[in-house]
Amino acid sequence: MNWLIIAMSLISILFVAVPELLTESQTIKSADTHIRATVLTDPKAQQVIESKLLMRLQSEADAAKKQQAEQKSKQTGEKQVANKNELIFANQVFLFLGIFNQSGQVFVLIKNNQQQLVKARIGDTLSGDVKLTAVTNNTITLANAQQSKEFKLFQRQSNDKTSS
Repeated sequence: MNWLIIAMSLISILFVAVPELLTESQTIKSADTHIRATVLTDPKAQQVIESKLLMRLQSEADAAKKQQAEQKSKQTGEKQVANKNELIFANQVFLFLGIFNQSGQVFVLIKNNQQQLVKARIGDTLSGDVKLTAVTNNTITLANAQQSKEFKLFQRQSNDKTSS
């Protein structure tokens, strides 16, 4: 009986082990034996390139979205809604960056429709016929021939008030 158990054990081991040994020997023979040069790159430099590309693509996507929104608002004729720091006046969008005081001279930094940074003092023209007419420590007033608007810092609801 012991001989029968030993024989059955050997047969089962052969059925399991032999196929595994055959597949291992075939994969070793088919392994690539060619020597190739490995190119090492600096990961920091690669991240800088990727981040610059990502920033450029993001800015292009933002510009495309803004352009589509402007076209959509022109087509629908609806009133534009200002984003976080945007001032909408006479169908022009200005990005308000802040009120500053330098040597007793008060000025405002604004980006116009062409994304140009404008340093404007009282009486300066921002874009087209839009002029900066008044500046206080928390408000600015923009005006053209038809209307005048006062924009208050940190109070978005005041941006829709108009006076003639």
